[in-house]
Amino acid sequence: MGGKIRFLKGGAYPKVLAQGERIVMLDKADYGYLSMALVAAIAVPYWRLMFLGKTKPHVFSWIIWGLTEGIGAAGRYAEEAGPGMWGDALGAVFCFSVAVLGIFWGEKRITRSDVVFFVGALAAIPLWYFTADPLTAIILVVGIDVVGYYPTARKSFLRPQEEATYAYALYIVVAGLALAASETYSFATMLAPITMIVGNTLLVGMIWWRRAVTR
Repeated sequence: MGGKIRFLKGGAYPKVLAQGERIVMLDKADYGYLSMALVAAIAVPYWRLMFLGKTKPHVFSWIIWGLTEGIGAAGRYAEEAGPGMWGDALGAVFCFSVAVLGIFWGEKRITRSDVVFFVGALAAIPLWYFTADPLTAIILVVGIDVVGYYPTARKSFLRPQEEATYAYALYIVVAGLALAASETYSFATMLAPITMIVGNTLLVGMIWWRRAVTR
């Protein structure tokens, strides 16, 4: 089985190939499947780290992220993102699973500011529900998602060793695959993945920096 394999992302490809060369076409569904596989690869080690007490997620963040990923997946489906929302849908299930497990193995030191941000995020969800315009609804959801970073960022700033940065780093890849898998590209379909890329990059950078200065 010799020869090279050329991976192409849909579209046209050269008519003349080198001898023994084969083409593997990557369509939108392939990127959707890859994003789902990556979410699964994130979930299993994260659960294990929780059970071992090495990672202590903040329940408030993961509840908010579960809600926003689920809503975002529905919104991207309505905007005909196609396979681009598959990773979001599975990600919502993962977030809720972490929230449930976090009740027993997660962060126990809840501050008043955590509660304020959590209640504020939940209070904003009805605004999404009663918003008729899909774009406005997605902007609201992304804003709520950003608020969800606060409890985890506050906890991780104080105790950076209690968060598994690999999960957030790999979620950057998931968001990139979601963009690649989108059937249509618009502000509505691109806002949530880009926000996740930026938010997770900043969070991971902050945690690595805090680990370096608190050794």
